[in-house]
Amino acid sequence: DELRTSQLSPQSYYAIFLSVNQILRRLDMWLYNQHKADIESFSLKHLYEHVQHSGNLIPRLYLLITVGSAYIRAMSTPAKDILFDLVELCRAVQHPVRGLFLRSFLAQITHDKLPERGSKYEGKGGNVTDAIAIVLENFVEMNKLWVRMQSQQGQSAALPSYGSTKETLRREEERINLQKLVGSMLVRLSEIKGSDLSVYQTRILPRILDATVNCCDVIAQDYLMRQIIEVFPDEFHYHSLEQFLSTLSHLKPKVKVSNILTLLMSRLSAFKLSQSDDQKEKKDHIAQNDNMFPLLHRYTSLILQEKTGIMPLNDVLNLQAALLRFATRCYPEQLGYTDAVLLFTVDVLLTHRGQGGKLDEKETNVVRCLLNVPLDSLGLRFLDLKHYQALISFLGPRDRREIARTICAAVVRQQARLETVEYVTRLFKYIEPVLKSTKDSTEYSRTSTTSTAGSTVPNARKPAAVSRRLAAFEREQELVAKLVHLICHPNYDVKYELYVKVRAAFGRGGSRRMKYTIPPLVFGALGMIERIGSSAAAHSIVEKNDSTVDKENVKKIEEKEKVGDDEKDLKYVHLTPLSTSTLP
Repeated sequence: DELRTSQLSPQSYYAIFLSVNQILRRLDMWLYNQHKADIESFSLKHLYEHVQHSGNLIPRLYLLITVGSAYIRAMSTPAKDILFDLVELCRAVQHPVRGLFLRSFLAQITHDKLPERGSKYEGKGGNVTDAIAIVLENFVEMNKLWVRMQSQQGQSAALPSYGSTKETLRREEERINLQKLVGSMLVRLSEIKGSDLSVYQTRILPRILDATVNCCDVIAQDYLMRQIIEVFPDEFHYHSLEQFLSTLSHLKPKVKVSNILTLLMSRLSAFKLSQSDDQKEKKDHIAQNDNMFPLLHRYTSLILQEKTGIMPLNDVLNLQAALLRFATRCYPEQLGYTDAVLLFTVDVLLTHRGQGGKLDEKETNVVRCLLNVPLDSLGLRFLDLKHYQALISFLGPRDRREIARTICAAVVRQQARLETVEYVTRLFKYIEPVLKSTKDSTEYSRTSTTSTAGSTVPNARKPAAVSRRLAAFEREQELVAKLVHLICHPNYDVKYELYVKVRAAFGRGGSRRMKYTIPPLVFGALGMIERIGSSAAAHSIVEKNDSTVDKENVKKIEEKEKVGDDEKDLKYVHLTPLSTSTLP
């Protein structure tokens, strides 16, 4: 009788439900044992019919479900008939909390009694289609009850009455606490044996999506869409991607679609990267029919256009960051995919700037994340991106300088060879904030000064801060200096041209930077001169001796020197420049 009350909060009701659940489980086992004992006066069929004449609705249904469970185990009647009957009879309880727990009890006690493939109830007791229909029907009804909790009046008389806002928040919190009851039905659907991709696409997913859209509730739509992604296999998501994405535009405006898409892309990227060599045939089929990114990009763009002015800019940028990570992880060879995301982000920021908006700290951090993603996945090929520089332009001076340091560190860490004038020119364009001083940049100086009453005096009050700033400046310039050792080319004319370009860029940095950056450039040029001289001397000896053997030896020496040249340069990438104290 305690389960009939409306005076308890969901948490208190759940405590009573657990106690009743344990008692009825023992009753279920006792009834089945009585049937096995083959007592003449005991009939599960008669008991199942007799319980339906009980006076009180809630106790009657709990007892009926318990007897029905034992009746199914006895296999005296088809399982599907009892299960469909119980699911339908539970419609009599329309109170949200009581109805949710009643249907949850039905799902728990009949968990192992569905006529799924391989089950002892399959055959006369039903088939996989019946099992799916039973669970789906129970899920749809539970979802309706769960949504109804939001508009329920006087749900808990034990709680004090608050204003409408506090009451709404309380109900939302209660619903979130009970969401796993509804989600457990999706988990059971994913576990049904015999449910393949075709069944998922034609029977399961359409019904779930239809129930999710029609409930018109923000909390339910957000939770159920994420639950679909989490409980069903990645392969199912891959093959039904467009079907799922087309539903997102029908959700309520306040649903955080960005979180749903981010979770989906995380699962899809893991699925694509997990295809091993022993699944070669399957992997080749996926590669030939792979349209994941075009679909994700198209539907993401449509959703963002529909939610213009509704979705916060930070959510938009986070969604683009997730899409960019997906593109660079799954399609590193497709630079066009990465560029498409950057272009869309640039357009969004241009629109935001045109409306007079400025980036706050969170939004700036996301833009920096967007710029960092290609560095780790693409290597030096990020220099081929057409809209990378445009995205950098939305950052302030301090953030542009931080991005420049990050680029230098990434190139040095990957030991990427700088072999073309075009790449060197683009790279030094991106890292320009650390190559020279600008009017709006923050400089590091050993003799930082402050102005007092019109005069300039040393800032001796904060020597520790000045020292830290100077150390950061030195580390920054050491990173730039290490780039010189990455300049590699077998043709000395091309290498000389690269050195000239680098020298011109370093020259614009002033003497404070040049004492860090010029020494490795000088030693690199001297090493190249030495190797050119050795090669010329070897040729001179060959011309005098006119020996075929010597010519072959010289050729081998030249090839070895070219290879050694690159290896020596790369060996010095992790060395720091000469100490400044040894320079004039």
